[in-house]
Amino acid sequence: MGEITHDRLSVEIMRGCTRGCRFCQAGMINRPVREKPAQQVVEEVLNGLAATGLEEVSLISLSSTDHTQIVDQVAALADELCPTRVQISLPSTRPDNVPVEVARRLAAQKKGSITLAPEAGSQRMRDVINKNHTEAELLESVATAAREGYTGAKLYFMCGLPGENDDDLRAIMSLAHKSWQKARDQGNKGFRVTASVSPHVPKPHTPFAWAEQVSTPELNRRLGVLREAARGTPVTLKYRDAETSLLEGVFTRGDRRMGLAVEEAFRRGCRFDAWSEHLRFETWLAVFRDLGIDPERELMERDLALDQPWDVVQSPVTKKFLVREKLKADRAAITDDCRLEDICFSCGVSECPQRPWVKTPHGPLDLAAARATVPEPAYGRPGRRVPRTIGVSTSTRFRIVFEKGSEMRFTSHLDLMRTWERTLRRSGLPLAYTQGHRPHLKMSFGPPLPLGHRSRAEVFDLEFSQPPAVDLADRLNAVLPPGLRVLAFRPILFKTLSLMSQLGGGSWRIRFPRPYLADAGLTPDSLRATLAAAVPVLLARDHVIVRRASEGQTREFDARPSVAALALSEEETPVALDAHIRFTARAQVRPEELMALLVPHADPRITDVERVMMWAESDGRRLDPLALLGASD
Repeated sequence: MGEITHDRLSVEIMRGCTRGCRFCQAGMINRPVREKPAQQVVEEVLNGLAATGLEEVSLISLSSTDHTQIVDQVAALADELCPTRVQISLPSTRPDNVPVEVARRLAAQKKGSITLAPEAGSQRMRDVINKNHTEAELLESVATAAREGYTGAKLYFMCGLPGENDDDLRAIMSLAHKSWQKARDQGNKGFRVTASVSPHVPKPHTPFAWAEQVSTPELNRRLGVLREAARGTPVTLKYRDAETSLLEGVFTRGDRRMGLAVEEAFRRGCRFDAWSEHLRFETWLAVFRDLGIDPERELMERDLALDQPWDVVQSPVTKKFLVREKLKADRAAITDDCRLEDICFSCGVSECPQRPWVKTPHGPLDLAAARATVPEPAYGRPGRRVPRTIGVSTSTRFRIVFEKGSEMRFTSHLDLMRTWERTLRRSGLPLAYTQGHRPHLKMSFGPPLPLGHRSRAEVFDLEFSQPPAVDLADRLNAVLPPGLRVLAFRPILFKTLSLMSQLGGGSWRIRFPRPYLADAGLTPDSLRATLAAAVPVLLARDHVIVRRASEGQTREFDARPSVAALALSEEETPVALDAHIRFTARAQVRPEELMALLVPHADPRITDVERVMMWAESDGRRLDPLALLGASD
């Protein structure tokens, strides 16, 4: 239920790449190129979205726009997913291959940034790394993005490449500035350009596997050249630190001693060192020193004739091909893409499906056939009829009350809303969306439930694009995850205030499991007696001061105005406490804080807290959210 990195549906559309970038390990070891037919891609996307309800799908590969049917795929998916507002994204794109139709379709969904990877600023360095595109092609791709409404461009570069000099570094910022100016020339005055620079780390099984990785002091100097070149320009410069790059270089080309280094660093407390705020660089240097490993020596240029630690790993491309490419890089000579030129360069891949005499085109895309592969959902009890409540069959706005069970008690409010959005997409109901560049479902929740509590009284208002004419409880309960269940719903027939504005308080039932009784050293009967004596004393106080710690700070407030009532429950045995609490801004007491005041020597976090009702006070009565609709009727 929680949000994760790259929280979207990822569908691989192609594996392998024959562009031949000499720094790219993935492009070498994943040969040959194998494309999924557009028919299969669309079927996987539609089935994946039906099963997950995710709001974004990414068509991933090493170079997605090189897929021979990428335009057909994007066009079909854009048309199919438009009603559900599911967005389509592509990974970083080659600057010389941005189809106008693809850019237009993606920009129509989401006015964000386009990601391009020129990798080097000067044409000489692009030839060295075999990045076969020109400055004019990059600027034309930026112009296309600016015309289609993109808000910016992220340009990926590398520094520390073999044969690089300071002029090549300055060319990075010069190219980024030209891209910014090109976008403005298209009339897009708000277009932003970000140059993201990563230090080059030579990778095994690439033509640069034997190249020298620049030392940490030299890399810091080159990053300084970039910072100086970026000064006074409208381009945002981002870069990775040199210390992390040194560790990457050591582990990338190191031998079996690296295993001992990782274990020893772990024993000395290194954790999550890929994040700069957790990097313990001095600890790593100490580990290397104690194990007799010279980090800078691991970065030195290597002899082509000597065996290397990674030679025991088989790669699709031969060492002979990699050496030939390295020698071409030394003289800045390029190698064309064998897929585009229909020429085999003898990289060593056997049974390559891209050879001109075996390459076969894919069949046309049939969107109707792709839709037919999505299984029909089974929603609830098919024989149940829609309730004959007034407005159910004609209303487009509903108030829904649901239960948040113990399985979901540690799910945050944001994650809960995200779960509901995905559930609603899976439900097949005619949902209504907001307008604008980032459309959202038209739904609004009541006051959030504190983390760790469960509830049988959560509520939200939901709007549809047309009357759903189904039993919402049956339809939604069939696709909700464990721990969530719709309890009731009612149409909203008239204009009402938001739930946050209407609801004035909530009622909690506090139960006391055995661990709490053991911690308090009480029996159920003695706890009942303790509460019976303590509750009147607390209610009789004019002020109830509560100290609450949050994010390293502690504040005090008077919680007495938020306490509407406290009473031992008559509905449950042997003991339970009902707490009725008003939603008082910045002074609302929590049930566990009340328990800390009533039974100071016990840990209130062990209690079982459930919200049983939310209410608004009217004429001395407490009306729940559904009753409020009747009162407004």
